[in-house]
Amino acid sequence: MIEQFLAYNKTHSLFSEGEKVLLAISGGVDSMVMLDLFKRVSVQIVIAHCNFRLRGSAADKDAAFVQDQALRSGIELYVREFNTKKYAKEKGLSIQMAARELRYTWFLELLSSTRCRSIASAHHKNDTLETVLLNMVRGTGIAGLHGIPVKTNTLIRPLGFATRQMIEDHARANGLQWREDESNKEDKYSRNLIRNQVVPLLKRINPALEHTMEQTIWRLTSVEAAFELQVAQFKKEHAQKIGDDLYFDIVALRTLGAAAPAVLMACLQEYKFNYDQVRAIVQQLDGQVGKVFQSRGHQLNIDRDHLILSQKGEAAPAGPYFIMDRVGEQQTGPWHWDIALCSREVYTFRGHKDIAALDKSLLRFPLEVRRWRSGDRFYPLGMRHKKKMSDFMIDEKIPLNLKDNLMVLCSGKEIAWVIGHRIDNRFKVTDTTHDIFEITRKTKEDDQPL
Repeated sequence: MIEQFLAYNKTHSLFSEGEKVLLAISGGVDSMVMLDLFKRVSVQIVIAHCNFRLRGSAADKDAAFVQDQALRSGIELYVREFNTKKYAKEKGLSIQMAARELRYTWFLELLSSTRCRSIASAHHKNDTLETVLLNMVRGTGIAGLHGIPVKTNTLIRPLGFATRQMIEDHARANGLQWREDESNKEDKYSRNLIRNQVVPLLKRINPALEHTMEQTIWRLTSVEAAFELQVAQFKKEHAQKIGDDLYFDIVALRTLGAAAPAVLMACLQEYKFNYDQVRAIVQQLDGQVGKVFQSRGHQLNIDRDHLILSQKGEAAPAGPYFIMDRVGEQQTGPWHWDIALCSREVYTFRGHKDIAALDKSLLRFPLEVRRWRSGDRFYPLGMRHKKKMSDFMIDEKIPLNLKDNLMVLCSGKEIAWVIGHRIDNRFKVTDTTHDIFEITRKTKEDDQPL
């Protein structure tokens, strides 16, 4: 088995000669075989053992056993006890997830303090098989069919080549001692149920189940690599960051056909949208514009040509806030402004959406900044007739996620500027204008327009 152990390490570059490796040793047969194999190669090893205080005296006996094995071999040992039930309750986690979180948090601390390069766990082929089956039962995408990866950051799994039978055979052949965890025989945990009941039934159909599952995982990994290339290409060509929002081209999504849900799921997964939501989004691509989908921290709305992903945030304050006629910087509520006064003869129009150049003689101060209201009307620049703000936003294709935060600048009761979009035609600069009142909306961080 040592030859397979070394070959597997070489193939996956898990550790090198002379390195220091932290071994997660429970005292069970898997971890004791891993310890035995590492003792036969030229690496420095440190043992870490967790007592989760879940199995009464049996857990204490496991810890004593590991301590005895470390002492006999002269290996540096670290043991920690955890109040796992209390932690699970405080964090709202299952016992298994709580134990996992406690274990790996401590391991990472040890990794730094002991100057080990990696953490080795004793997961093997059967663990991978059980994980794949468990994920399939619960529902998963292609990533859930990997099983357990050989390497994740600093965590390595050097027994990935071995079946449970191979491990037990090696332990017996070499006279190794280990502790049996009696809870593994109980079917109250889903993984144990799969291990004790489901896998034996499947092996009646296919005795080489572990091997064929390994082959399947290899094929799926290759398929996923190809899929990730497609997703990356789609993002590059059809996803665009505009301001704080991410725009996905709807036409491009439609052309993907049956692949659209999978590609969109890959794009949205990090924003906590689930697969049911993604399927519903794809089904609505030809449906009603304005449909909104929510995740914990983001919202996605279906616009005319794009899916628009936005981070949830507080709505813009309704106002009103006021801008005075004085030149220089001003702050009204959460907004920053730069005010300039210039004669018509020397003024150069800059044509930026966050800059309004208005005829000062037509303005009534103080100017009011507020959120737009239902029923608001104004004369968009270049038009001689009033238009409802709601119609203007439709014509301008302003996305739903931006409509609620749209602000207007008012002179008296009249809208002089739909901020960031269009000034009112009545307040525009003409040949008879003498003084131009220029307002620039700025970011808080610098002097640039938003």
